[in-house]
Formats: sequence, C-alpha cells, structure tokens
Amino acid sequence: MDPIEIQTTDIEAILEHRVDSLPPLARAKVEALLEAEHKERIEREAKYKAHQALIEKKNEVQAAIALAEREKARSAVDWRDEDEARLEKLRTKEKRYHEQLRPVKNDAPKFTGDAKRRVDFIRESSPPPLSWLASQPPHAIWAEKRAELPSGNLKKALDSCRVDQSTKVDRAAYLDRALIDLESALAKSDSGVDRIAAKGRPDVRPVTSWRKRGGDGSRKSQGEIQWPTPDLYDQGLHNADTSELGISLICWLFGPQIKKRLRDEVRELYQATGDNGVSAHDREREMRELRAQLLELQRLEVRICDKLGVEHGPVHPLALFEMERLPDAPRKVNPEAGGRVMPPGTPPTLGAKLAAKQ
Repeated sequence: MDPIEIQTTDIEAILEHRVDSLPPLARAKVEALLEAEHKERIEREAKYKAHQALIEKKNEVQAAIALAEREKARSAVDWRDEDEARLEKLRTKEKRYHEQLRPVKNDAPKFTGDAKRRVDFIRESSPPPLSWLASQPPHAIWAEKRAELPSGNLKKALDSCRVDQSTKVDRAAYLDRALIDLESALAKSDSGVDRIAAKGRPDVRPVTSWRKRGGDGSRKSQGEIQWPTPDLYDQGLHNADTSELGISLICWLFGPQIKKRLRDEVRELYQATGDNGVSAHDREREMRELRAQLLELQRLEVRICDKLGVEHGPVHPLALFEMERLPDAPRKVNPEAGGRVMPPGTPPTLGAKLAAKQ
C-alpha cells in the first residue's frame, strides 16, 4: 500500500470517531465522501495492480528478447527466418507494453502572475474537506449553519454569487502583490542606513590614552583609531584577513545625505506605479474580511447548487458541510488527572495515567 493510501486510511479511522459529533446534515455529507473515497481507493488499487502486471509482462518480453538475440549472435548460420519473425514479434509486443506504461502527459495549465495568485488563494480557501476535518481538535463543538435560499431565479442568483466570489478573489490577488505602504518603505530604508552606519563607526577612544608595549610594558605609545574591519575567511575557514568597511564608513559619514537619496529612489518607485501601497496591518485585516465574506458566499453557492442539483465549485469545508464551529466549552478540573485542568473530550484513561504518574 502506498503512502497516500495509508494516509487516507488514517483519515478514515480518525473520522469514524468524530462523525457522531457533527450536525446531521454534515454527518451525511461526510459519510458520502468517505464512501466515495473508499470506492476511489479500490479503483486506485485495481489500476496499481494492472500497472504492475504490465511491468511484469514487459520484463518477461525483454528477457525473451535478450535470450533470442544471444542465440542469434551465437549461431548466426543456423538462424532461420522463423526465428527472426519470432524476434520481431517480441519486439513489437515490447513496444506495445512500453506505450501502455508511458506516463500520461500533464496538460494542466501553468499559471503565472495574478492568475497564479488567484489559484493559490482559491486552494488556500478550499482545503481537502476530509483532511481538514481530521485536523480539527476532537473536542471541537459544531453546529449547523445553512445559508438562506434567495427568492426569485436561483440560476441568476448562482451566477451573481460566483461573480461576487471572483471579485473577492481578485482583491485578494491584488493584496498579495500590492506594494508595502510608502511610510513603511521609507522607515525601512532609513533603518537600513542606520544599521550599516553603526557598523562603520570608527572607535576614537584609543587615541586618547597610552598603551603599554614591550615584554615588560616599559615602553608606551599612543593608540590608533580603530577602523571598522570585518573578518574575511577563505573556504577552509582559516587564514583570517581584514579589510576596511567602506560602505559602512560612508553611511556613518554621510548618513543624512544617503538617507535622502534613498528616500527619493523609493518615492520614484511609488510614483511610477501610481500606488501608495497597503500597510501590513491593513492587509491582514482586509484579508481576514475577504476570507469571511468569501466563506458566506460559498455557503450560499452550496445551498443553491444542492437545490438545483448541480455541482458547486471549490469551497471551504465549513461551507461544504454547512456548519460552524462553536466556542470551546470551559475547561474543568479533572479529578482523575490529579486536579489538572484537562481540555474537553480528554479520555478518562489518559487522566488516570496522569494521576498515576503523580
């Protein structure tokens, strides 16, 4: 059994103990998905066995070809036309097996730019439902949450719902590629100059004092300015050498001028794009709002598609199962765990083990 099948089996085993905690509608959908997943696994196993059988047949034919070619080379005089025809037949069979075993060409479209950002956001917003449900904590509390069916033409309502979803995805793709706000970019530019300038600050304290020289320290001399020097190593990490930090020294010496020039460069980039960018705080806040709005639209799409009997697009598992997660129940002290606070749903056996350790 391959790793994918083992993982699928583990997910099914986990969900068997969690289905009962789901609302009735979600429970029915999960059971239907589990049944479909079971059928797909049987089909994959059958295809895998058929593929292995073809490989074995191809190996047998190749072994027969190799044996026939050795016989032909060893007894070329006695090689008959019937033997040559048999060899050609084996080669034809080998080519047929080779064509059947050739991997299917992946014709999936490759997305770039905004199209790739759209696809990535849609995938992030619609994880595999069974895997997602298995990743939720066992003590989670669920409740049914269904969107209200709109009045009027449901097909038009479905089209409008999908247009709204596309608008939200477009906005999310823009936020993913949008520039950082101008003020944050300028502040980062200034801090970068300050950081490098700190490395380039010379140390003038040695010239203000005497330093002892010689074995007995009888000779004294004035100290030298300590210029900023980094350690440079070769590939063997030995033979250390030093060199003056020119860029850092220049930043320390001409910090205000360099900051002004860099700020002008940053402003030119923003003026060229005509966009002032989005701050990290605003970006995070708007992405949360977009995900929440998209989830509600996906709930509506699932409800309309179920009513019309048509397939829906990729949606979040919460929308697919038409449920929501309620706040966790307050934790209570478990006497079996020696007074420890245990999360809801903790098995009693675990609490008893913890109490026994104490």
